[in-house]
Amino acid sequence: KYVESNKQILDGDKLEDLESLLLILKNWDYEMGKESKGALIFAVWESRMKYYLLKDLIPDQTLKTTMMCPHPVFDGSFWKTMEFWLDYPTAKNKDWCTSDEWKNSSEPCRDLIIYSLLEVKAIITSKIGRNTRHWNWGTLHNMLYKHTPFSTKNFLNWAYNRKIPSGGNGRTLNLA
Repeated sequence: KYVESNKQILDGDKLEDLESLLLILKNWDYEMGKESKGALIFAVWESRMKYYLLKDLIPDQTLKTTMMCPHPVFDGSFWKTMEFWLDYPTAKNKDWCTSDEWKNSSEPCRDLIIYSLLEVKAIITSKIGRNTRHWNWGTLHNMLYKHTPFSTKNFLNWAYNRKIPSGGNGRTLNLA
């Protein structure tokens, strides 16, 4: 609802991209199934929001390698803070979502949420392609089954390691 009510800050292609992503999220069943487009969009969106919130606190390489890994303490406070801010949009303390990208914005939390979602299409397109029929969570979320000792040998690991599309995430029973 929040993103929907703040679309007016965008125009043209950005607005069209946002609306197409929102439509997929609106129709999403909230399951992190490997065939789910909604799960893919949500997971990438969540990782972008976390990136902007943490990038000034955590070294870039560490941040990139851990972005898709949920952390129980951070996730709990992240979603509680997000929920509080959405319930009280005029709250004075919005420092938690201020980033260099929108430090001069009158509504930095709004911008964090919307612009993070706008980056989702470019990220998914770069990793999977433009054809949205191929957009599904399992394409980016895989279980890797390594074969010891051949998994450490680059010339053999392609034949012995298995990468299988997987549903779930760090907060589901189908953890990968």
